[in-house]
Amino acid sequence: MSAKEKLNFLRDQKLRKPEEVMKLALPYLQTGSLHSEEDLAILEQLIIAAIDTGNLEVAESGVTKLESRFTDSSRVLRLRGLVYESASNYPAALELYQNLLAKNPSNLFAHKRIYAISKAQGVNVVPSLLSYLKENQGDVQGWYELADQYMALADWQGAAFALEECVLLDPLSSHLHTLLGECYYTLSNSTSPNVSKNFTSEPLILMSRRHFSEALNLKRGSVRALMGLALSSKQSCTSEIPTPAASNVSLVDKIKSGTPQVDEQIVGAKLHEFALAELSKSVKDQKLNKSVQEYMKKSAAEIKIAMENKETKKDV
Repeated sequence: MSAKEKLNFLRDQKLRKPEEVMKLALPYLQTGSLHSEEDLAILEQLIIAAIDTGNLEVAESGVTKLESRFTDSSRVLRLRGLVYESASNYPAALELYQNLLAKNPSNLFAHKRIYAISKAQGVNVVPSLLSYLKENQGDVQGWYELADQYMALADWQGAAFALEECVLLDPLSSHLHTLLGECYYTLSNSTSPNVSKNFTSEPLILMSRRHFSEALNLKRGSVRALMGLALSSKQSCTSEIPTPAASNVSLVDKIKSGTPQVDEQIVGAKLHEFALAELSKSVKDQKLNKSVQEYMKKSAAEIKIAMENKETKKDV
């Protein structure tokens, strides 16, 4: 197999082997011309391999050759941007990508590179992610990355919003439901004045409990989801569940208001009992299992007191 055939094979199979490409492409391009489309594709392949291996001299030389022939090609501009990044010339790369976005606001490559540069520089990447997601709303990985960034900033309300988008796009992911349950649980216990407890029509602790339950429907035995369900269901039993603000009650909720209401404390008590029983089965470590058993007894007593207090208030 000739060098040209090997390079074509690597390109067709999308195999990223930069050292091998450098070894094959450099001698070939030095002896050959750049007249055919195949030769130009090999040059592009060489430029990317040179960037991967940190050989900026070869990368710069290759891009300059392409620029002399294709003065306003977006494909060549993309390569120029990557060369700028490799040389740590981030301002020039950002300017180039922003110019690409000015021509085409939905340019996926430019959005992703701006995000990558922002992350590499340690700056807040949320604005670049929001700009990207505005044009690519169906990208679940983009929403997941946004949620991750919000969580790193302790913006749990923002994280919950991003994770809701993830769940809409990938409703069968146990991991996403678990993360969303954790977000709502954190929000329900937040004392920050910046957190609105009524930004949803459903009480936050019940939303947390619901997502942990769904996570377990999708992946039975998940210790993380079981622990989340145990904590959220206990809180739904032992604390007063706030009534949602009237402005946040949807038309559907108003219609449902005529139907018998579910006793959330009773539901919570049953879910709590289930979660702890499953936890004791899942936890193999005897020492840890003993701690779970002790927690079960303590929680059961607290829930019993909360239920009795509720009955006493009813009688009064």
